Amino acid sequence: MELFSPLIDAGIFSPSWGISYGETARGSLLVTKEKSSAYFLAATHFLGEAQRALEARGSFHVALAGGQTPRPVYQLLASEAGRAAIDWSSVHLYWSDERAVPPDHPESNYRMAMSAGWSQLPLNPSHIHRMCAEGDLEKSSLTYERTLQETLPSGSFDLLLLGVGEDGHTASLFPHAEALSVEDRWVVASRSPQAPTNRMTLTYPCINRARSIVFYLLGKSKATIAHQILEENEPYPLLPAQRVTAHKKKPLWILDGEGAAHLQIQGTSR
Repeated sequence: MELFSPLIDAGIFSPSWGISYGETARGSLLVTKEKSSAYFLAATHFLGEAQRALEARGSFHVALAGGQTPRPVYQLLASEAGRAAIDWSSVHLYWSDERAVPPDHPESNYRMAMSAGWSQLPLNPSHIHRMCAEGDLEKSSLTYERTLQETLPSGSFDLLLLGVGEDGHTASLFPHAEALSVEDRWVVASRSPQAPTNRMTLTYPCINRARSIVFYLLGKSKATIAHQILEENEPYPLLPAQRVTAHKKKPLWILDGEGAAHLQIQGTSR
């Protein structure tokens, strides 16, 4: 946690950690009572993964989650303490999925991330690999796939951030979608049951190559699906989020008290 101690010293956050640790067949769980502490924990985890990658390989390649859940995490990373924590010029930025809208559209995952603070970080502009989903999705998905194959060391993200929808989808991999069965592509066009319908998404062959994967499950609306994914008997077919597993280790799941309300966590606390 020392990477983010300046935030505590500055009084931006003074979390009473109260973290519960648990293990499930799906991976490790970290649960905090308060949502603000979960955001703090997520930012600290991000910076720890970044520092390890930078020390080991000289660069850090991360794919961002979309939606609104990670916005406060991105804001923390863009704070004064976050900016000073790592060498941001060696960070490469990617996205796990994107809606078929222009980059300045309110529904754009790129726009959300940039407005939440990524535009304030000292990134090398050539290291920002936006998913261009506003044009021909099939052509654009092939272009993005080539970008990943050319820029990712050993073809793997150092860290992949993901959220989970109330239907169990992750990235833009929705239940019963054709994209779930893709085995020979890293990026494909996909369709969502909710607007914006047309999307671009990473596929399992790409996602599951990541060195490390973290899910954010925060808030009351995620309590039921968190229980279904992490503790109920496995459905068939599996929910999309249940098919995610990092290359060498299972995902980490960060939850707040509301998101974990239906879980029976077997582990320890501090």
